[in-house]
Amino acid sequence: MTHRGARLAISNIAWLKEETDLVFDAVAGTGVTGVEIAPGTVSPSYAAGIRQDGVFSAYAKRLSDRGLQPAAIEDVLCGGGPYAFWGEDDVVTRTVEKVSMAGGAATVLQTRTIVLDAPGLRARRRDTDGGDMSGFVRFARRALRMTEHRGVSIALKPCPSIYGCEFAPSHEAAHRVAHAVMNGGAGDGQKTTGSGNPAKKKAGHGGAAPMDDIRAGVFGITFDLAAAMLEDDDVERCVMEYAPKALHFHISEPHLVRVGSCGSEHHKAAARALATLRANGSATPPWLSIEMNRAQLSTSQIVEDIRRATDFVTETYSGSFDS
Repeated sequence: MTHRGARLAISNIAWLKEETDLVFDAVAGTGVTGVEIAPGTVSPSYAAGIRQDGVFSAYAKRLSDRGLQPAAIEDVLCGGGPYAFWGEDDVVTRTVEKVSMAGGAATVLQTRTIVLDAPGLRARRRDTDGGDMSGFVRFARRALRMTEHRGVSIALKPCPSIYGCEFAPSHEAAHRVAHAVMNGGAGDGQKTTGSGNPAKKKAGHGGAAPMDDIRAGVFGITFDLAAAMLEDDDVERCVMEYAPKALHFHISEPHLVRVGSCGSEHHKAAARALATLRANGSATPPWLSIEMNRAQLSTSQIVEDIRRATDFVTETYSGSFDS
């Protein structure tokens, strides 16, 4: 089946564990049908490297009882490090094992996508067409071998250079890395650092692979709206180019402030592109997920912030969702 519209989710990094029921009450009837899950927010033992399947199973039931579905899991490398994508083998192995643990949690939660970001592991560069690139490809293939039998895929999120990241900061670079992981080698030899984004020139649709029904063992990308903004991309063209290639989609603002608090033009541009892709019958990610951090506010203010964000998204992106 091909989704010609998406479903709306919200990440649970936007609230504290004890605020969950209040948030679920707040989003009821707003169009939110999914939750993106940071496993450490559900099970504190996850950070210590202990996977409690019963805790994740209970959370999945809690979602189901509210008519919600797990959309993806994120922030999977929390606690228990150090971690690395390349370098010392024992540290890389620990990272692979943590991603494998996340794959197990995803299976219990009944979601098929792991969002991989970890900006702290992407801040240094040696030789991105050699050392770091080939090292990351080896890591990613090992991680895929540990997760694909669980029916889970991995979606690399671009981490913009403003956050101090030099490895795959843009959608173009993240897609090039994913291509290398899935096809062998370092793509067509172009660098994985910097933007160099063809979306700044002219969007194209060649090679767009439908990713709506997420297949096991795929290493792809997460589209992140804030990353497109921070890498100074033409947002509409960037969405046209990379959303059809993405496994997951974040509706976000720079620094993960409340969605909608930085103006609406970039969201309108993204929404136009998604609506165009839908009208053309192009595949887009199955979930559009609101991604914002919990601000230092009272619980009642947090709930109000989430209401405002969901109202803004459902209005602005109305042409992008399944009816």
